[in-house]
Amino acid sequence: MRKQVLSLHSKHFFMPKPVRDLAPIYSYIRSSVRNGYLREELRRQLMAFENKLNFSAIMRSLVPGALAIYDLDAIPLLILKDDIGFRGIRIVGGFFELKSRRKKFTGEVKVNGWQFKILELLSKSLDMDLWYFINGGYKEFYLFNVKRVSPEFRVEGEGPARDLYAVIEKDEVIVMEPHEVIPTFRQLFLEGVVV
Repeated sequence: MRKQVLSLHSKHFFMPKPVRDLAPIYSYIRSSVRNGYLREELRRQLMAFENKLNFSAIMRSLVPGALAIYDLDAIPLLILKDDIGFRGIRIVGGFFELKSRRKKFTGEVKVNGWQFKILELLSKSLDMDLWYFINGGYKEFYLFNVKRVSPEFRVEGEGPARDLYAVIEKDEVIVMEPHEVIPTFRQLFLEGVVV
């Protein structure tokens, strides 16, 4: 008996529309972006995005309406070497969820509430620190550990932006100006200081 394999080209597999629409973007990047490193990085990020969409579509088709996909954006690894070579790896600082917004937060920091709850549960389950690192329009940066803040959960917004938000008082969050980011991360990673 032959195993049936679900192919991405199978008529039973629905390819998300955004993936089909990426071809003009790839073409634009190839023709318009002059910096070779930047062009390659953009191409790589688009391919990663396409893979995430495909993976999400596959997962949704396996368990319709009951499976959510969340990804962590960064897991910093320290490569351990000795005189004879590679010895292993160690996670440093914890896991990171990276966010950006166009302007600074005033008074309180808001992130998606459902995602916060899931990442907090993951952090507790794995007994690992999980940090949000938020770029506030290159004017301020925000850093907080989900295990060390006490958010208020509120439903806010209108139309498609209406959602559950985790709202954290700004004084619970590490707020950094651009010149403070590197020293703060140096403390966190190299000195093991949790500020």
